[in-house]
Amino acid sequence: MSQQKPCKDCYQKHDCREIYHHLGNAKGPSVAPKAVIAFLLPLTVFTGTLAAFETFSDLTKKADHIHIVLALLLATSAALAVVIITKAVHRKLGKPK
Repeated sequence: MSQQKPCKDCYQKHDCREIYHHLGNAKGPSVAPKAVIAFLLPLTVFTGTLAAFETFSDLTKKADHIHIVLALLLATSAALAVVIITKAVHRKLGKPK
């Protein structure tokens, strides 16, 4: 494996190699499910709530400022509720430290 030019004359090149070797061999559970729950679930709930509100409240015909604010408040509160519930479930089912 040839070294890149910035590393060629560096006096810490062996330390960097060792650190990256340790990082590459790190064992542990995957963080992908946690990332999906933490980021995508609230976004999905937010957009789904907005879509449902638009469908049920006939926003396409009359888009008053009150309806828009109400839709945003409802969607934000639904997403916030999902975040709070997810944290509570994680505390209950999470591993004790």
